[in-house]
Amino acid sequence: MSPEAPHVVEWLDGPGGHRFHTHTFSATQPKAVVIFVHGFADHIGRYTDFLSKFPPSGITVFAYDLRGFGLTALDEDNRSPEAAFGKTSTLQEQEDMEWWLKHVALKYPLIPVFLMGHSMGGASVCALVTRTEPPPSPETVDMVSGVITNAPLFELTEPIPVWLKVIATAIAALFPNLPFPARMVEDRFSRDPAVVQALLADPLRKHYGRSRGLVDMMDQPHGVLQTECAILPLCSSHSLIGTTSQANSIASGLAFYEQLPVDDKKLFTYEGARHDLFHEIEGIPDALAHEYIAWIEAHINQPLGRSEGSKV
Repeated sequence: MSPEAPHVVEWLDGPGGHRFHTHTFSATQPKAVVIFVHGFADHIGRYTDFLSKFPPSGITVFAYDLRGFGLTALDEDNRSPEAAFGKTSTLQEQEDMEWWLKHVALKYPLIPVFLMGHSMGGASVCALVTRTEPPPSPETVDMVSGVITNAPLFELTEPIPVWLKVIATAIAALFPNLPFPARMVEDRFSRDPAVVQALLADPLRKHYGRSRGLVDMMDQPHGVLQTECAILPLCSSHSLIGTTSQANSIASGLAFYEQLPVDDKKLFTYEGARHDLFHEIEGIPDALAHEYIAWIEAHINQPLGRSEGSKV
């Protein structure tokens, strides 16, 4: 395979011709490819430093601003006409991820593909490989060699009241694109004051979503937690800190890991760190990249896909 530019930013058409803002961090001779899926109200521009750590080890990373977020939603010159901040759904997110899996598999034939998801994206990549009906197709899942989750969003530290969730679900059925506030507390993301200030000043982060996307984000993790389908090899990383300083429920993430019906799984924890390990202090991003790279390298030569008997 011919060498590629180390970091390419481009707009690509996804399902239905929807335009996506994408980044590719290319290894000269890739031995593995990672698809990175960011979290709620997030965007790939925040992760260029971290994702650039992978190509020197022969790992290419493909990442995209999710439907409804980042430049995919907010770039007035390049976005699709129907795009809007927060305008998404679980079904669309899964269809999009399946689309990009096929895109990567076609571009890098016979090279193992891994999924990496952060926060909401962590729950989404788990959902992709545990759903019992399409999307994705079983053939698409068979393209995945392993899953990496970072602080996956299975429950919030401060859960939505049941009464509010009932009302939101009813509203989403009638008005799926109605804006709803979704406040994010920036100092729960990192102990680095510079990171907190950057989050506060980031024009691509908005403190709201839309009814369909928000309700789906609350519902999807429960489907993953209740699945009877075994997941692929899993690498999971979590911060460990008091619940008042954390965005996602640590207990729910650890419980998911413990109850996961698969032997090939590994857990990394970082005492005292907050939600966004990619932007933490004390060398955590470098340590995290080292752990992920070593785990990927250990799974490169394993058989692709999951067996027919993956249900338990």
